[in-house]
Amino acid sequence: MSNMFNGCGQTEMTTFSLGSQFDTSKVQNMSGMFQNFGQKLETLSLESNFYTNEVTDMSNMFNGCGTTSLTTFGLGNEFNTSKVQNMSGMFQNFGQNLESLSLGSHFYTNEVTDMSNMFNGMGSTSMTTLTLGDNFNTEKVENMSGMFQNCGTTALTSLELGDQFYVTAVTDMSNMFNGCGTTAMTVLDLGSAFTKIADTNTGFATSLGNAGTTIYAPESIYSSQKGFKLNATSTTTIEL
Repeated sequence: MSNMFNGCGQTEMTTFSLGSQFDTSKVQNMSGMFQNFGQKLETLSLESNFYTNEVTDMSNMFNGCGTTSLTTFGLGNEFNTSKVQNMSGMFQNFGQNLESLSLGSHFYTNEVTDMSNMFNGMGSTSMTTLTLGDNFNTEKVENMSGMFQNCGTTALTSLELGDQFYVTAVTDMSNMFNGCGTTAMTVLDLGSAFTKIADTNTGFATSLGNAGTTIYAPESIYSSQKGFKLNATSTTTIEL
């Protein structure tokens, strides 16, 4: 189902329904499935038969979907990502007017190796809340470049990564938080597992938050109120 609806209904589509017989229980590839889909779409809700338990590739799945008008979005009860390995660009430039996104209890990431640009540009205008969920485990992720770049630029007030946001395998964090929560963010909590910053880190915290943003970080990467260090023994710092 890769690129199945890519570019469909770009300018005029406002409603969409998959129907009761759209059973995806054996699908393995959903890359680009809703990419650039229904830019004026107001609501997208995946039906009860939208199974994803066999899917391994969700790269660019919702990239550019509902860019202009989407205000309501639901993944459904069967959106299980336990086998997915690639989530690069999954929600990139998705629903710029969407106010909140909760990934839910079945959004597993323990097999994912690529999260580059995953939330890049998502909800840039209206998003106030992004909830990653209890199963957002990043222990195998190697690429986080651009992951939260320009995410919730205008209205996002806080972002908590949780205690399973591991970065031990990550080699690229370039532009990871570049432009995230620039206007309204008051709190960014990196969580206890964020114990290092990758050597490839150009633009890591450029324009992150604002003068009033409080950032909670483990001691291993805390340098000062105005910057990070790469790890517990590093003398290299990144200024905010």
